Amino acid sequence: MLNPNEKKEMLEDNLPYELMMLKFTFAKMSEAREQLDYNAYYEAFVVHARNLYWFLTNDDKSNAHACEFVLGFKASKTNATISTFQDLHRQVLHIGKGRKTNREQKVQYDEAKDVFDWIILNSDVFIGRLDSTDLANFRSDRAEPRCGSYVLLGGRATASSHPAPPEVVVVGQPRGTTGPVER
Repeated sequence: MLNPNEKKEMLEDNLPYELMMLKFTFAKMSEAREQLDYNAYYEAFVVHARNLYWFLTNDDKSNAHACEFVLGFKASKTNATISTFQDLHRQVLHIGKGRKTNREQKVQYDEAKDVFDWIILNSDVFIGRLDSTDLANFRSDRAEPRCGSYVLLGGRATASSHPAPPEVVVVGQPRGTTGPVER
């Protein structure tokens, strides 16, 4: 069980970071035109999607669970989310026997969008059910890709002198047949 300081840290930093990166990487997948760019954003998207999926479903035994913040909270899995997450896990996070090589069997952009939508919906429900103290600690401004550009200099995070990235559209359209469609 998390102590109050750990909960506050999760709500101020860790959870908003995961949401920000999920939104950013999905948006970048939506606009990527080079296959390797798409692959890099796709893989990063899967890492953040997995972290949030496990958090919202209370499935990660060694990390924080949504139910530690909202008693009884557990995002409902569907057959589609279970299947897609199993495929994403094998496809991106392992070099194992279950990894698909046939392009049509791999998780495609449309399925990634379904995962994105499921996480955003369930994150919104979770945030809406936080008590007033936890809600006050949740930094929604840090959950948006356009906020707070930081770089690591000499072991310290400092505000970047670079301008913040432009507004990111988080619900993209699948590319046509001329762009990358899977990793």
